[in-house]
Amino acid sequence: MRYFISGVALIMAAHALSSENSIDRERYEKSYSLRAVMKILKPVRAISNDYQDARIIEEDERTTTIEFTIYPLNNEGRKVEANPDWRSDNERDPALQEYLKAGVTTNWDAPMRAQLVKELKAAGIDPEKLDDKILVEQTVRWLLKNTKQLNMFCTYDIEYSSGAPRILPALEPHFQKNKGHKDWSVEQQLEHELFGRSMFLNKTCGTCTSTAVYLTTVLRALGIPTRMILTVPIVDGNNRDEVELLRTNLRHHRVRNIAYTAALDMPGFCAHTFNEVYVGKRWVRLNFSVLGHNILDPNCFGLIAQVNSFNDLSEVKLAETWGIHSAITRSDADFPSVNPYRCLKLSDHFGEKARIENPPLELRVHRTVTIGSAAWGHAKETPYALRSITEGLPQDRKYLLLHAEEWFDDQPGTQFRPFKNTATKKFKLVAGGDSIPLLFTYGYCTSPEEKLREFITEVSAADYERMSDSAEYELVPVDQDKNFVWNVKEGLRVRKPTAQKNK
Repeated sequence: MRYFISGVALIMAAHALSSENSIDRERYEKSYSLRAVMKILKPVRAISNDYQDARIIEEDERTTTIEFTIYPLNNEGRKVEANPDWRSDNERDPALQEYLKAGVTTNWDAPMRAQLVKELKAAGIDPEKLDDKILVEQTVRWLLKNTKQLNMFCTYDIEYSSGAPRILPALEPHFQKNKGHKDWSVEQQLEHELFGRSMFLNKTCGTCTSTAVYLTTVLRALGIPTRMILTVPIVDGNNRDEVELLRTNLRHHRVRNIAYTAALDMPGFCAHTFNEVYVGKRWVRLNFSVLGHNILDPNCFGLIAQVNSFNDLSEVKLAETWGIHSAITRSDADFPSVNPYRCLKLSDHFGEKARIENPPLELRVHRTVTIGSAAWGHAKETPYALRSITEGLPQDRKYLLLHAEEWFDDQPGTQFRPFKNTATKKFKLVAGGDSIPLLFTYGYCTSPEEKLREFITEVSAADYERMSDSAEYELVPVDQDKNFVWNVKEGLRVRKPTAQKNK
């Protein structure tokens, strides 16, 4: 049976719109949309694109309040076409040249480009023959596969007032605490996280902002116009009242479930920087390796709004504002939590000319999780999609990834959150008289496309060293909760990878 909500049949109160020109009225009445009024710490821009219309409704010296009209069901961005003549077309378009230039952080040069092309050709990727879509997809997949992504976040600690990057003095402690390696000098940290050219040479980058700089640098070196965008969830996940707005004010069941369950699972600082690339004669979003990324995504804050766009990280004063707030201020009258944004109002609208499928969708909860397989995050024989999950985690311990058999296809990627929060965090690996403690500490990673639903457990370095190289260990949950239960597939055993396999 098919379910629809028709904007004609169900005349619902639309948002009050103070300006007829503030949104694209045609797509507004043909679509399902959200109206989110958000106060955001500067720097911020009101940007309209495939996924949103935006207008500034209030502004002071420190903050900007923007009304977003967001189209969460719009899939236009996913329709990525290829342009086989992209090289000549891009060279002739003067509007694209600024997105090809090297910048302070996106500092590619001719020697780097020559090395990049050489390495790509050795990997079977020929930049001189491929269309723009295939080149971007293959290059990014190759680059991320061959790059070590570390859990370091110092990019918001750097200011550029003198033209050259330097640590904002107030953020020096944060910088030192969040370096990729405690013994790195300032210069070494910037070479591994901030400057695109040296990140390419080192094959190392940091979290999302660093990765966005890295990809911008590499793709520009190949002649692909690229820029960076800054996005945030439409509510602050630290504020229960804001999170409840998603549950109570959104009437589209799938949108509500994805946005609400994701918001429940994002405490702390949440923002995401990624890329836009000019492919197929238009700008398309590139979120890590996903070309044509949508704003409704259970694995990316549920539902996001774009609040800025820039060619180089040096153009935006994030350290002086977002960096200070998230690392030092952490709460003030404008922003009660660590996040430099808040949602003031939220409503939705079914357009009068829209026919929107809206089947009832129950929010189901996993009360048992069956561990069907286990893989070491550091083992060479472990597929890269699994190994990459643990690459940015502290390397003074070993990680065992436990694969969940259960999965609800109609639920978001955050569907394991209630189970994660309540089920026991303790396991042990048992072989004969040997018992190795195993702790579930780093949450889980899900990706429906890659069939990833991995719970991340860890073993201390000392306990890992005393594990037998030949024993087969049984995985045993400890101190189970009676309502949220781990099951282990019969016959599942865990072996320590041999030293030879890990050379």
